[in-house]
Amino acid sequence: MEFDVVIVGAGPAGLACTGDLIKHGLDVTVFEALHVAGGVLKYGIPEFRLPDQIIDREVDALRQQGVQFELDTVVGKLFTIPQVLSEMGFRPRLAENIDVLDPPTEEQLEILRTKLDVDGRFSSSEKMVQRTENGKYELL
Repeated sequence: MEFDVVIVGAGPAGLACTGDLIKHGLDVTVFEALHVAGGVLKYGIPEFRLPDQIIDREVDALRQQGVQFELDTVVGKLFTIPQVLSEMGFRPRLAENIDVLDPPTEEQLEILRTKLDVDGRFSSSEKMVQRTENGKYELL
């Protein structure tokens, strides 16, 4: 499997981000822990307010544009973010008209590894990336 971008979670933010990234010509793979994509759109909003058909149609449209959805894939249990970055085919490349993060250095990966909890997952409440004064991003 080769991809430019990995999105963890196929909820509203993951789907929106995926839609924007494929417009810029990036190959996107979305890892979703549940058996269907949609997150809170599927499980948190009642069917009579947001029919599942609408969500399914949007996810199918992303699939038709080349997005790969890896369902039942729990990041931190099956593999870790450092494994994605080093062993699983992540191949960062520049795309026109889009800022792309530089691939992490070995030192940054080590910092990342120290911020994982005992199950190899990040705490979503912890800010992991910050933008520096020169506009670059760095891992905390």
